[in-house]
Amino acid sequence: MSKMSAAKFYCVATSTGALGKNKGCGKAPAFLSELFGARASAFRLAGNDLFEQQKLVFRQAKKAFSSSGKKRVVFFGGTHDITCQLFRAFAARHENASLVVLDAHADCDHGILSMPSHEDWLRALIENKIVPAERVMLFGARKIFPSEKKFLENSGICRANSISALRGFIHKNKNVYFSFDVDVLDPKIMPSTHYLESRGIGLEGAKRIAGMLLSSASVKAVDIVEFNPLKAQKKSSETLLAVFKGLCRNNVARIECDQKQKVGRIPQRD
Repeated sequence: MSKMSAAKFYCVATSTGALGKNKGCGKAPAFLSELFGARASAFRLAGNDLFEQQKLVFRQAKKAFSSSGKKRVVFFGGTHDITCQLFRAFAARHENASLVVLDAHADCDHGILSMPSHEDWLRALIENKIVPAERVMLFGARKIFPSEKKFLENSGICRANSISALRGFIHKNKNVYFSFDVDVLDPKIMPSTHYLESRGIGLEGAKRIAGMLLSSASVKAVDIVEFNPLKAQKKSSETLLAVFKGLCRNNVARIECDQKQKVGRIPQRD
């Protein structure tokens, strides 16, 4: 891992912000915490009202960061809209907070802070001045809609597809939140999500990127989102364990000692 102490893990089990497009994603936190062998606390989220759930996520994220000490905080989602409230809480705790987003999409469609979906959460953060665009790095985006393209050009968000550019961004920022949408990966190695965009990041590239980020003490929080265990395949589990080898100490042991037994375990469909 990094020079930071061991991480604290949280499950944020909601898919309400997917607007019905990634059903089953809310089951991912339990799946991921088991996959990584992480002892995770669960956020208490009731009902299907998006506005109320966003408020609950924000409140509980603030408590998570206030009790983290020097430990990195890791969130298992859930759909990508949760990052809006998770980062809000992170920014309230850390001065000059920065955001690194690995995602096949820009997620800059509209921008309503109180009720963002997985299509507009990043724009909501910027337009509501939670984080300045120059402290946001969007990496790996390859499906961008016309309205999003205009916003990206005008806002000044940092965009890159090279590890060297990402490394430079990390060196310049000391309080970094790292958000990982699994659809940034190529569908050949990550079929377990709703949006499958071709020509994504391959396994070796993803391992180098995640390894560089997780080894940095500047990265103080991480989330993994948009994984759908109802579409889970052994390949997807193998990919996540390989990419996030340094996420959890138990994860390293799992890969090295009993990968054959654990990787292929898939929850039963409802």
